[in-house]
Amino acid sequence: MSNVRSASLSIKPSTIDLSSLGLGTGYSSTNIVTTLVALKKAPITALQTTQSSAKAAATALSTFSSKLAAVKTAAKDLSDPTAYEPFAATTSGSGVVASTSGASVAASYLVQVSQLAQGQRTVSDPQVSSTAALGQSGTLSLTINGKRSDVTITADQSLASIATALSKAARVSAAVVFDGSKYRLQVRGLDTGAANAIDFSGADGVDLGLGKPSNTSLQAQDAVATVDGLTVTSPTNQVKGALDGVSLAFSLVTPSPVTVTVAPDASALSSKIGALVSAYNAVVTFAHANAGYGSTAASNSLLQSDHAMQSALNTLKKLMTAPVSGGSGAYTTLASVGLKLGNDGTVSLDQNKLTQAVQSDPTTVRALFVTDHASGANGVMKSFASAIDSLTTNFGAPVAAEVSRFNARASSLDKSISTAQRRLDAYQAQLEAKFNSASTTITTNRSLYSQVGGTGKFI
Repeated sequence: MSNVRSASLSIKPSTIDLSSLGLGTGYSSTNIVTTLVALKKAPITALQTTQSSAKAAATALSTFSSKLAAVKTAAKDLSDPTAYEPFAATTSGSGVVASTSGASVAASYLVQVSQLAQGQRTVSDPQVSSTAALGQSGTLSLTINGKRSDVTITADQSLASIATALSKAARVSAAVVFDGSKYRLQVRGLDTGAANAIDFSGADGVDLGLGKPSNTSLQAQDAVATVDGLTVTSPTNQVKGALDGVSLAFSLVTPSPVTVTVAPDASALSSKIGALVSAYNAVVTFAHANAGYGSTAASNSLLQSDHAMQSALNTLKKLMTAPVSGGSGAYTTLASVGLKLGNDGTVSLDQNKLTQAVQSDPTTVRALFVTDHASGANGVMKSFASAIDSLTTNFGAPVAAEVSRFNARASSLDKSISTAQRRLDAYQAQLEAKFNSASTTITTNRSLYSQVGGTGKFI
């Protein structure tokens, strides 16, 4: 008891209440710990911000790589000689349609169709039913273009079942038709041309009248036309090879010649160039936004003046502006046919300039884009595709390397963040332990003080 009294003599009343700090109350000490831990967490927050930027940079470069791939696709389309059509064909009337390929030349032709190609149509003798058994047995044979097909017929078969069997056995379509009073088996050749006539003469026991000449309503025949007075025949109504680089399609017999005109056409090329321009400009715009351009800062500070993006832009610009190997005459650069590079690095197409170039010298214009060993053309579009591979997919490609570098940096920061977080967790645990201990001590002292008449306030 004397100890308690002695202790009370050293305690004086005061207006300072330590319970306001939470010590001994079990309440505000949590807020104090949270505040102290938050102050120590600032370095972790900075690491997390840097990590987010690194991940965003890797994602941006992957997107940039995809946009470069779109340029490659457009360039490959322009470099393919089979897809390049600097000529278009028009016709003066109906019945004839013409289309061009890369081997076309400017010219005009007179085409007159005197006969269309068609397949054979033959019907059987009339029958009273399509489903009743015919009561005939034997072999029904068809020979088409030297190939014989035999179909075994039994007495219980009907016209319908025979039609099914014929359709499976040969290049024909067989069906039952009704003329209003009787049923007939119709056999239609699937292939046009005189060589695909159907011969039923090999029938053994079953003929059904298919071999009668009068039962053939349409004879198999070739298409017959004249091209500039020369007779042309074809087993189909699609004629290739009669004109260099021009295919003809017949749909009607023409009472008079139809004029087929083949002339330079910039529309097909313009469409393909338009796809290239769009893809190219998407690359430039994306790089400027992400790596910065002029006075505009990069959207991600880690990509400011990024080497991979700058390297890609410089490579594409050089290809867009350099003279094309193998070019000749007035058209040796892409700019000479209307592809203009702007001050901001984007490209625009002067359609009038392209049209004029194609009409003036389509072969030379073609050589700017197409890589064709047969003609010696070394078009630049193949170089575009190769350059983009070097930037994005080949060994040591700078864009791919940058993606890997930023991903590695983000992974490394993961470890740093985890280590720092463990230290912070330990620091928080230490603070909580100290405040809990202090709170217990003060609670105990307050209890002792109250026993000697203290007010609960301490100096």
